[in-house]
Amino acid sequence: MNFLVPTCDIDSWTLSYPPEIVSAHTPWPYWAALSAAPRRVWGGGLLGIVYLWSTVVVAPRVGVAVTLGLVVAGQIVSSLLIDHLGVLGAPIHPATLGHMMGAMLVVAGVLLMTAFK
Repeated sequence: MNFLVPTCDIDSWTLSYPPEIVSAHTPWPYWAALSAAPRRVWGGGLLGIVYLWSTVVVAPRVGVAVTLGLVVAGQIVSSLLIDHLGVLGAPIHPATLGHMMGAMLVVAGVLLMTAFK
């Protein structure tokens, strides 16, 4: 059932476009082009798989609110690290005490949600 609704949604969305757009075929890239892709592209794909799998497994056990709270907390902490360290060529924005306290409040909120089920 959880695949039927998105499939119907995608089908109706696709059919709403003019035929010349839908029938435009983009060829698959050659293996040489795929192997020349930067490692971060492959790492991003693998992280996407891990994220999807973990949310599907974790949500029924701890609840959707806690699962999404963990996702948001992880995004905030990782974005602070990326900003502070300038990872992937991002401009460096030092993490201030206020930034870190805000991230800790989000993590504390997730901990409170798990403590008072």
